[in-house]
Amino acid sequence: MRHVQRKHSSGDLQSRLKTRKVLGVGEIDNGDVHRSKISQILGHSEHLYSKLPRGLWYWQIIEACSYAILAVLALLLPGKIYNITLGLEMSNSESALGVRFYGAALACIALLLWNVIGSTDKPLLRLSLAVSAVHYALQIFVSLLHVVSTTCMFSLLLWSVARSLQIIGCVHFYHSIGHPQRHTSNKYD
Repeated sequence: MRHVQRKHSSGDLQSRLKTRKVLGVGEIDNGDVHRSKISQILGHSEHLYSKLPRGLWYWQIIEACSYAILAVLALLLPGKIYNITLGLEMSNSESALGVRFYGAALACIALLLWNVIGSTDKPLLRLSLAVSAVHYALQIFVSLLHVVSTTCMFSLLLWSVARSLQIIGCVHFYHSIGHPQRHTSNKYD
């Protein structure tokens, strides 16, 4: 009597994956093959497989804290933030109102940054870094315009150097995260 050996369905996983890849069955966008029927049915979650740059989480916390602290200072102590950034004493209440509006805008950016901490959504992370970098760049531009129109102030230049360093950090992490893959479907490919 001849004994027929049956192959188990879970055996030889590598050859099954290679066969499926050759046939184009269950292939995902990046050329990989789904490991199970469940992942094939539910879809591919890129955020589960993506790696983020080292130090990004700490950078996010530093950014969110700096925006929150500046927002509180601008809202509660507008004269102090005016003195720190411009090196001048605030003379009237209209200036205080402008600084408080600035504080409200900073609070909104801080809220955005606090909600992005720990996210693995690359487009959202890139957006938050771009918002910070653009804000810092505009702040430097306005500060330099002020320096040109008045006498050169040390505190304003120091503030601009600090913001430049923050721009460098934001741009570094922005490029480290990488561009999200765009899904283009061309039926003739």
